[in-house]
Amino acid sequence: MTDGKRNKKREARQRNYKYIKQVKEEGKCLLCLIKDKLTFHHREPKKKKKEVQRIASMGLSLRRLKSEIENCDLLCEDCHRMVHLDRSNNLRRYNEFIKFLRKYGKL
Repeated sequence: MTDGKRNKKREARQRNYKYIKQVKEEGKCLLCLIKDKLTFHHREPKKKKKEVQRIASMGLSLRRLKSEIENCDLLCEDCHRMVHLDRSNNLRRYNEFIKFLRKYGKL
């Protein structure tokens, strides 16, 4: 890889990390509303192309990164862990809660 390509990849990674930081700084956990230690939770895992951090670290396009983030909800680490601990039960309740919020215009 030439120096020019390396520099472009490095710039793309920096741009992606900056965008992720901005999204997290402007957001809050969908479930508990705290603003610390936020992670991206894919609403529909089957539609997940790559993990958000992986897209950023590969230096893929900002359009691709934004597209993946649109399929995610922000959750704090604790809520994210709870959603995944008992996947069948907690994930079902999480999805019901999200449908409820969308139905009544809270999302």
